[in-house]
Amino acid sequence: MQLQQQKERVNELDQTAGALKAARIQKGLSRKEAAKRVGWTHHAFEQIENARCNLSALRLSKIITAYGVSPKEFERLKRNYKLVLAQAYEVGRQDQTVDRKP
Repeated sequence: MQLQQQKERVNELDQTAGALKAARIQKGLSRKEAAKRVGWTHHAFEQIENARCNLSALRLSKIITAYGVSPKEFERLKRNYKLVLAQAYEVGRQDQTVDRKP
């Protein structure tokens, strides 16, 4: 049972990290810009977005408040973060190809 709880915790951490990255990208922020809004280093954001550290409820609240994302919207992002990131990636790819010469 303990192994199952660990897997669930890892999954929750991955979802939270992915949702934070998705929220940042949706707001059009770089890691440096996001870090500046919260008062942390961009390295701290890299650690958080890659799920390499635990994230307290207070830190999470500080980040989503700085992004201007409601808790309800953040929960939606947690459920769909892979889709949101994929869509952002596609938009970025399209933006890069617009200026290319044939």
